[in-house]
Amino acid sequence: MALIYKNFAIVSLGMSCQGAHQIELNKDALDDIMGEVSTKRRTPLDFLVAPPVGAAALVRRQIYYPRNANVLRHLDGKRYHWEHRGIWYLHDANARERFPDLSQRFAHMGANLKRIGKRPTLAVWSNSQRNLSDSLVDRDLDYIARQSELDMLLKALRKHCPRAEMLNVVAQDRTDSADPLRSTEHVPYESDDHPDDWRGDNTTWTTILSDALQSDRIQRLIAGQTH
Repeated sequence: MALIYKNFAIVSLGMSCQGAHQIELNKDALDDIMGEVSTKRRTPLDFLVAPPVGAAALVRRQIYYPRNANVLRHLDGKRYHWEHRGIWYLHDANARERFPDLSQRFAHMGANLKRIGKRPTLAVWSNSQRNLSDSLVDRDLDYIARQSELDMLLKALRKHCPRAEMLNVVAQDRTDSADPLRSTEHVPYESDDHPDDWRGDNTTWTTILSDALQSDRIQRLIAGQTH
């Protein structure tokens, strides 16, 4: 999900649906802060479960689907696994049989992400979705936030969006003390979400996104005073 303003953008970088959902849900509040109405665009990571290393490979190459359908392992229903990249498609019924449709749709969403271009960009990543589990993807899923891997993701994005900065919304039980997060980019997600919940708490997210947008770091970014 991307909200595109005249001279700024907010985009979700995964690792699942929650960040994209909350950016869309908070569009009006963010537009009020920006003082203009954004254009809403779907982007590829909205519909994937994609840990940072796999997401970085997709963003770096700007290719969000495999070359052929045979590499997609069908789990059940709409769930497919692209093992080479370590990502999961969760919303694509008959993805192998309808592979041209999938590839066309993800190519279109990739083009939406590319349209951000050189705008200052707030890139939102989160691992706060409570139903991220082995049962969701039928394989061990690494949902731990590590700074080195998030740096890899930001570097991949900056190849195409050079003025991007990260906002990492992180569940405190999903961090790695051996690879700690930078406080300037990291916001703890604290909410009593149900274990099966994917949406997240809207009040918590409204505060997180609004505070980030109004922070000195992002205001300097918008003003062109940082990377």
